[in-house]
Amino acid sequence: FEAYLSKHQTIRTPLLMLETRHASWAEGTDINDLRVNEKESVSLDSSYDYAAVFDNRPNTKLEAGLGIGQTFFVCIILASGALFFTNDANTLVISPIEKMMEKVKRIAKNPLEAAQEEENEAMALLNVEKQGLNETTQKKGCCAKKGKKEPPMETQVLEQTLVKIGALLALGFGEAGSKIIAKNMEGSGDVNPLIPGQKMMGIYGFCDIRNFTDTTEILQEGVMIFVNEIAEIVH
Repeated sequence: FEAYLSKHQTIRTPLLMLETRHASWAEGTDINDLRVNEKESVSLDSSYDYAAVFDNRPNTKLEAGLGIGQTFFVCIILASGALFFTNDANTLVISPIEKMMEKVKRIAKNPLEAAQEEENEAMALLNVEKQGLNETTQKKGCCAKKGKKEPPMETQVLEQTLVKIGALLALGFGEAGSKIIAKNMEGSGDVNPLIPGQKMMGIYGFCDIRNFTDTTEILQEGVMIFVNEIAEIVH
């Protein structure tokens, strides 16, 4: 009996109570205050002549700690996945749409700004392409490979299309007409034909491009770019 007590009092789940047919021992803790999973009862037969109760609280605490750790781990994984997918949605969808809305509002407020913005974006794109071409030509040797150019995203194409449409509207309305249309659309965003117009004083000029027929035959469809460049310089 004493040997059994001394052996099982120093293990991970120490002995709380031991009862035999001739002797009994209790550690002092009321086993009735413990939950079912915090104690473990062992008996040799169904008559409980030899029974022992072990303290299972260390294992219960360990399981509780592991459960809390598992919960935190799952929460971190779910939060990371949600942030990852949300970041893709913001980058690929929400942010481009917000930029397009801002551009539409800016174009409606000042259509002339669209033409200038299109020119600036075209120049920036041209500079980037030249830079990439220079870097490619600088790479020499058999190991140099030509990278495949990825097509632009649909949102970028839509954004560029909006800028081009705004530029065309600005060119069609002109400087005076753009101000009138922008003022007309300030309220509801639609053109109201009942709003009184604005009288403008204008000076009309005539420009004759010499040898324009020969220029058209040489430049073909590029003649419009040529004419627009001249008109921009003259204007």
